[in-house]
Amino acid sequence: MFLILVIEDEAMLRANLAKMLQIKGCKVIEASDGKDAVQQLEQIQPSLIICDRMMPLMDGMEVLEWVRQRERFKEVPFVFLTARAEQPDREMAMQAGAQAYITKPFIFSNLWATIQELLA
Repeated sequence: MFLILVIEDEAMLRANLAKMLQIKGCKVIEASDGKDAVQQLEQIQPSLIICDRMMPLMDGMEVLEWVRQRERFKEVPFVFLTARAEQPDREMAMQAGAQAYITKPFIFSNLWATIQELLA
């Protein structure tokens, strides 16, 4: 069973995404913003991280930088799920260490295919 950390400040989207991942057999930990995510990461070792880009307190790029600076998370796949669809945003995220960049609105089956590919 995979443990997935979902970092999303929009409560309804976070809850729906968690429910869909649980239906697929994943265990899900939810974080409402980047600061909450960092606190969660002090306690868990996720199989994969799904993160929004634009959040209060600590945005997605700051979370990615924090994650990539820690040895124990170096191999954890990081997926951005964001409304920021501009190519420079995508390129910056990928150069910073994200493995996937999916824009909202999204189709869950496409996200799930990406997750399966990254965790294969």
